[in-house]
Amino acid sequence: MDNNFNTNGQQNSWQVPPSYNSNGYYNYGAYVNSEYYQKLEQKKKEKKDIKTIGKNCGIGALLYLAIAYGVAFVATILATIFPSFNVVFSDKTAIFAFDSVSSILALGIPFALVFVILKNKKLMKALPYEKPENPKAAGYLTLLSIPVMVFSSIIINYISAIIQAILGVEFNSNIENTKISGVIGVLAVCISIAIVPAILEEFVVRGVALQSLRKYGDKFAILVSALFFSILHGNMLQIPYTFVGGLILGYLAVKTKSLWPPMILHFVNNFYSAIVLIVTDNFSEKAGTYVTYVIWILFILFGVFGAIGYMGNREKAPLSEGESVLTTKEKIVAFIKNGPMITMIILFGIMAINSIAF
Repeated sequence: MDNNFNTNGQQNSWQVPPSYNSNGYYNYGAYVNSEYYQKLEQKKKEKKDIKTIGKNCGIGALLYLAIAYGVAFVATILATIFPSFNVVFSDKTAIFAFDSVSSILALGIPFALVFVILKNKKLMKALPYEKPENPKAAGYLTLLSIPVMVFSSIIINYISAIIQAILGVEFNSNIENTKISGVIGVLAVCISIAIVPAILEEFVVRGVALQSLRKYGDKFAILVSALFFSILHGNMLQIPYTFVGGLILGYLAVKTKSLWPPMILHFVNNFYSAIVLIVTDNFSEKAGTYVTYVIWILFILFGVFGAIGYMGNREKAPLSEGESVLTTKEKIVAFIKNGPMITMIILFGIMAINSIAF
């Protein structure tokens, strides 16, 4: 039986029927020009391009890890050779300042290189640092996103605490304990915890990763960039809420067509955490609780005002499906199934496991 037909005599939809010309010879040109062949070639190209993006993002993450550990190693050596360095790094202000510089070097340089490579390969355009197309709608949506982002993190942390209690484990974070005071100290903490991550992580994730993947569908780009964002944090305490936060930040970036709203949202979320930590460490836990409640009320008001304003100014256009002919599963596999990305997932996964205290 002809391989193009099944046992019931019906043509198999997944095969291309042979095409013959008027002389009875196989018409290869007709096959090449067929819709099936064009779709097959488009699939191959999309898989190759997505794999290239995933590979470069994986290389960027591995360089980030290498530079971060390299900088820490050099600092340790200097502290060993020069005792005066021990005095410097015993000061919390100096530690947070060092963390800021280290983050800029470790995260900024590799992904600036990744951005240049992907841009040269024509896999992404310039990053959307211009103001949103609809500034009013973007502003309202950003205000609405603040309580959604903050309260989703709080809920996830509570769920995480319950899971830790049930399992009898503790998820440790790599966030420094503040115990810092003074104007310069507070400024150093805010820059390290709020400003630097808001700028750098949005450039890396909602900029390089998300923008390069949007061609293949906004939902896919938001999902994969959120996964990448959470894995980059490398500890079990932060992975769950950074994934959810990544979805919110990605949606905001796509809907506003600008990186400024997610940068602002990221800053507000981290700044809130920094302020509560500083107040608790320098005053009392009770004072920290009062500050927390005041901020929550303020955020709720932001959300209500933002929701009302956004309903009257929002664009009703749905998220773009892109021009991809691949399924979501095929796209995710293409992004992950490469040496650098697999290595990155393994190394950051080991870091996450090591953050669990049994």
